[in-house]
Amino acid sequence: MNRKYSVFISNVASCNDRYCAAYGRDFSMDEMFERVKSIPLLSAVDLVMNQQFRQDKEGILKNMERTGLKVASIAVDTFATPLFQQGSLSSIDKDVRATAIQHAKEAIDFAAQI
Repeated sequence: MNRKYSVFISNVASCNDRYCAAYGRDFSMDEMFERVKSIPLLSAVDLVMNQQFRQDKEGILKNMERTGLKVASIAVDTFATPLFQQGSLSSIDKDVRATAIQHAKEAIDFAAQI
């Protein structure tokens, strides 16, 4: 059996989080794809559709073609954005809930596209 491995692409970036952005510099999408490609046995990335990735779906497609990497999974970022600190899909605020639903729909549409 041939095993296939993937990594969440943000794990090869600066490793900062929502609490501390001082761990290192930000990496471009091109650099993140290159870093994943340089790791033996990895053939795919897992994406969290945060603002950067939602706004540059063409960049994702370009990097997939350029590196030969596939997308193994797509997660909706309903946890790191300050807007969602009191909940997202289950928020009592209908506008917050609507934004989370829209992000989920965009991720589903992108998954269908690729």
